[in-house]
Formats: sequence, C-alpha cells, structure tokens
Amino acid sequence: MKTHTLWQTVSTNALWAARFWLINTLILTLLLSLYRLQLPEGSSRWDINLYLSGAQFSQAGAFALLSCLSLLTLSWLPKPLFRALSVMLATAVFTILLADTQVFSHYRFHINGVILDMVFNGGSEIFQLSWVTWACGLVALLVVVLLQWGTASLVRRPLPKGMASLTPVMWVVVSLTCHFWHAVADARYDDQLTATNRYLPLYYPMTAKRAMDRLGWVNLDEHREETSRLIKQSPSQDLHYPKIPLGEATATPNVLMVVIDTWRADALTARATPNIHRLANGDNSLRFNDHFSGGNSTQAGMFSLFYGLPATYWEGFAHARQRPVLMEILDSLNYQIGIFQSSTIVSPAFDRTLYQGVSGLQSRRPGERPWQRDLDATQEMKRFLTTRDPSRSFFGLLFLDGVHGYDFPEDKPLAYPDYLKRVDHLALNKDTDPKPYFRRYLNAVHYSDQLVGQVLTLLGQQGRMEDTIVVITSDHGEEFNDSGQNYWGHGSNYSVAQLKVPLVIHWPGKKAKIFEQRTSHLDLVPTLVQDALGISSEPKSYSEGNNLLTASDYSWLVAASYSDFALVGKSAMMVVQPTGLTQVLRPNLTPAPKNAIDPRILLNQLEVLSRFYR
Repeated sequence: MKTHTLWQTVSTNALWAARFWLINTLILTLLLSLYRLQLPEGSSRWDINLYLSGAQFSQAGAFALLSCLSLLTLSWLPKPLFRALSVMLATAVFTILLADTQVFSHYRFHINGVILDMVFNGGSEIFQLSWVTWACGLVALLVVVLLQWGTASLVRRPLPKGMASLTPVMWVVVSLTCHFWHAVADARYDDQLTATNRYLPLYYPMTAKRAMDRLGWVNLDEHREETSRLIKQSPSQDLHYPKIPLGEATATPNVLMVVIDTWRADALTARATPNIHRLANGDNSLRFNDHFSGGNSTQAGMFSLFYGLPATYWEGFAHARQRPVLMEILDSLNYQIGIFQSSTIVSPAFDRTLYQGVSGLQSRRPGERPWQRDLDATQEMKRFLTTRDPSRSFFGLLFLDGVHGYDFPEDKPLAYPDYLKRVDHLALNKDTDPKPYFRRYLNAVHYSDQLVGQVLTLLGQQGRMEDTIVVITSDHGEEFNDSGQNYWGHGSNYSVAQLKVPLVIHWPGKKAKIFEQRTSHLDLVPTLVQDALGISSEPKSYSEGNNLLTASDYSWLVAASYSDFALVGKSAMMVVQPTGLTQVLRPNLTPAPKNAIDPRILLNQLEVLSRFYR
C-alpha cells in the first residue's frame, strides 16, 4: 500500500511539473524577447525576426526542460512541498534572466563568474546601488513570485485541449529547424542572422559549413568573396571598433609574420630552432623572454595577435565579420597581402575575422599530413615573395601547423633521434616519462624551423631583410605534464606552459635588445601601428595592448580558450567557465583562496571585456 501511495505521489507530481513548466515555456519565450531590445538598428529583416522568435522558443523550452528534469528527482516529496520548490526554482530562473538582461544591456555579455565574484566578494565597495534600484529589483522579484504562484494555481485546472501534446512536438520541430537554419546561414556567411545568437543566454546553435562544403551544398570560397564585398557596404552596428578614426600612416615597411602552431617558449633553442635562434641573436633583433599569448588555443591566440584584444570578443567580431584594424590599414595603404596557412581557415573562422576581405584565400591546403601541408604553404609563401609586385609593400603570413600534430618527415635528418615513434594520447598519465614525447615534439619544431629558414634565406637573397620587419611567434604553448597534474597538450588550463610563447622580431634600423618584462600578444598590433606604420593614434582606441618597445610589465592578463577564459596574474588566476562558475588557482594549478584576487581588479577587467561593444 505504501509503495502504491508513493508511486501515486511521484506520478501526480511529475504530471503537475510537466504542465507547470509547459506554461513557463511560453512565459520564458516572452521574457527572452527583452534581449531583442538591445539589437542594433538594421536588424529588421523578416527572416531574422522569424529565426529569433524560433530561437527564443527553443531556448525557453530548453530552460524549462532542464528545470523540470531536475525537479523530477524530488517528485517523491509531498505535493505541497514539491509545488513550493517548483515555484521557488521557477522564480530563481526568471530572476536570474531578468538580472542578466540588465547586465547584457550594460556590458554586452551575459552574467559570468567575474560578475558573480564581484557581487559576493566585492559587495558595496564595487557595486553601489541606489535605493531606487533596490526598490525596482524588489518590485520585479515580487511580480515574478506572484506570476509563478499564479502559474501554479492555473496548472490545477485542465490545460486547453491539445496543448500538452502539441507544444512539445512544436518545440522539437522548431529547435531542429533553427539549428539547421543557423547551420545554412553560417555556411552562407549570413552574418546578420548568426550575429543575433549572442543576444540569447547560453544559446549555441549548430554549425556545419565544412560538411556542407564537402557535400557540395555550399561553396565556401564563393560565398566568402561575395559577402566580403557586401560587408564593406554594411559595417557592424554592434561594435564600436575602432573607437575613433585613426591617423595617417607615415611609413610602409614590408612585414612578414610567421606563426608556428603550438610552439612553447622554451622550445626556442640553438638545437631545436637553429635558424630562428640565429635570427633572434642578430644585430637588429628584439627578443621577448616573458611573452604570453592571449589564449591556450589557436582561435584565441591568433585573435589576440591580430586584433590586440582579448579573445573573449571572438563571437562578436566573428558574427560581425569585423576585420582587424591592422589589416584595414594595410589594405588602405595598398599592401600586397599573402596569407598562407597550412591548416584550414574556416574552423576556427579566420576567413571571417583575421583574414576578412583578403582575396585569394584557400579554405583547405593540399597534403595528407600536416608536414606536407606546411611544406606546401611554405612553397606558396616563397612563390609570393618571388612573384609579387616590387613597387608595393607587402604583408605576408606563414602559419605552420605541423608542430600541432607532432608531425615531420621521418626520412630527414632529425635533431632528436631518440624520440617516441608512436603517439598514443590515451596512454598518457601523470607517471608517463615526458622526455621521449617531448623529443618527438622538438623534431616537429625543428622541421618548422627548417621551413622558416628557407623563407629567411630567400629574403636575404632578395636583399629584403634590410626593409622587412619579421615577426616570429606562436599561437599558444604546449604542456607536457609540467604541473604534475596530468595535463598534456593545450586548451585545458592557463598555466605558463600553455600560454607562454616565443616572440622574436627582426626590425631593420633598431638595435638588438632583450626584453625581460611580461608582454602579451595584445601588444603586437599597437607596436606595428605606431612604430612600423607611424600612426600616432592612441592604442586604446583600437586595442587593449601597449607598445612592446615602451610597455611596462603586466600584472594581469586576459587569456581565453574556445568557451572559458581566465584572468591571469603572477601569483593567482581566476578561471571563468561558460556556466558562470569560477576557480581561483595558483600558477601550479592548485586551489588558491578566493580573496587572492582583489574585486577591484575584476571590475577593471569588465571594462576590458566590453569596451568595444556599443
């Protein structure tokens, strides 16, 4: 009898919860409409509005479904208590979303761990709210509570016929339609539509442009060229970048940038990289011994390098197809631009960010193995340097990906013969000896150095080393269990091993110098804009970095990955997860006390993360 009563309670509560959250799906859909008030003018296309309406319904249903499923674990509770908890949870969800709309309207990003940490640890020292604000907040909370109690009362009555069965089916159909719709829009470079996703909290629709390209459904190169033309006619209204028009350039030197993927700072040695090491010790070379990437991934590292901005801006700039100020300037000065990247340029979407507007890009490079694609990219760079128009200055980028795959031709002379022959990432653990694995990695670095040496030799033969600034660096580092916590590779934490990278600049006319202060990828753009191109505009109008040649030491850096980001100091770091949860860690990745980071530092970083949004 007791079992029957318990089952009856569970089934009654479950049915009630399903109806309760079904109604809340519709109310949440209306609440999510508040985010659309922040859309820039010009987002009035009927299809965009239709897509957003579907996305709102899809996301509202997702919130309701997750809430309902979490409550079902308590469905054995007495009905009054279960329903009270349901109302409390719904009130919390609605209150958080209302608060998030206010945060988004001010900062153009959603509630995250930085904001929560400031609220709970900084208190009134950071956020000084007037009594009017508190009163409005209390009134809003009261309205939400009354709304939820009213919804709970409404559920006691039978729902309109067909609503209980039709609404879930509609939700599934609408959700799938919106995801497919977004995937097609993304593949067709419809940035006006895809840019609206960031206005919905935790909404991550599907993308599949490479699959669609392989299937022949879209032509990425064709769409890219067409939308590059259109984007110049209709710049983004969501970004304020640069903050002011920049001044005129007074110089047009050649610039060659070489990026070796996954090249960590201590892998710049005479043995592993003899050609780059020789350049680093040349008469006109600047070497930065404490240099940090803007992230632990290719997307974040390259974004910070080209924009001089934290990679937390990636989504906004990618959807707006906003190219870097540096590339805008070079284009206006009629530079010849040659981009030769051995990995794909569509994932991450560098074609719609870093290289936006550059003609002749290749979505994919031929070659079965990374080292073969590196060789092809190097040959293309050499061909570009040989056949280019000598009457125009040039900007060239060579991006080598072989080190990322620890790949190199085994039949060539190796710098480290005693290396791990077969890479088995699943077999790595905290007791694995990293030395053979590291030696394989260094062989890949050595091969990249040989390719770089070919390009440097060609420049020397052409007499171009006297008028070409050569920048050699990496997108991020690589870890070999440096912290002793079984971290291998990159993209997993914000340790020195994964963030610190080499930076060598051969700069004709400047005396050789070694810089020991902490510098960042964010600093390269201001340096080139000011000291290479002679533009005197204040760097803060287009970057969060400083001039490398005059910059003081960084106390804090923003580093990012594909979803999370971190505020990295010298004695502590705060890692902010997509869910809003935070971790405060020491440099060795062990937990640190929450008060290791002053809330005032967090408030300053909020400005850094939002300053270039309108």
